[in-house]
Amino acid sequence: MIKKIVLSLIVSSLFALEYEPKKVSKDNLESLLKIDKKLYDLATKKETYKFEQVANFVYKNLRYDLDYSRFKLLGTAILKTSDYSVDSSESSTDISRDRASAQLTLTYPIFDRKELNERKKKILDVKQKIISDTKSYFEIKADYEDLKIELEMLLEIENRAKARKLQAVGSFDEWLKVIKEIRKTNLEITQKELDFTEAKQLLLSYVLNEKRIILKGML
Repeated sequence: MIKKIVLSLIVSSLFALEYEPKKVSKDNLESLLKIDKKLYDLATKKETYKFEQVANFVYKNLRYDLDYSRFKLLGTAILKTSDYSVDSSESSTDISRDRASAQLTLTYPIFDRKELNERKKKILDVKQKIISDTKSYFEIKADYEDLKIELEMLLEIENRAKARKLQAVGSFDEWLKVIKEIRKTNLEITQKELDFTEAKQLLLSYVLNEKRIILKGML
């Protein structure tokens, strides 16, 4: 019984959301009264992104160590002590000494200057790659968000075009033109969403597993 009720509610909600080409609903009319402001708000909407913060976070939480200058040959210090005494004859003197010796190996890089310079360059290359990929991600995200806003605007315009068509003020061709624009924008959104997901996964792949949740929140 419960399953039937739930199924009935789902079907009812689907029919309630079904497009009505020959009718201007109350919601349609309310949208028409606010269309000027709605379109203006959508057109002037601006997003800001924390590009630098994300790039720095990715670099500081890389899954591999880039600071090659930290690879050192660690030194050890050994202190040896020994006690000894010598009992001599009348012509000799009793000796009692503490002998100590120390061995110290200094810490130094295992790379020569040329290798260090090459590794520093590689670090710089990785930093630039992270910056480039972060920038690319936010550019794709901006395009993706812009397309979704464009779709919202087109849906508002379609509502107006439908009302004009039903009132014989506008033509069917005018309404159809908007419908085609909606279809085109939907396709662009689908394509851009794939690029957006790929760019996001690339940035997430850079960082440690335990840091991915934090990065997802930043993205």
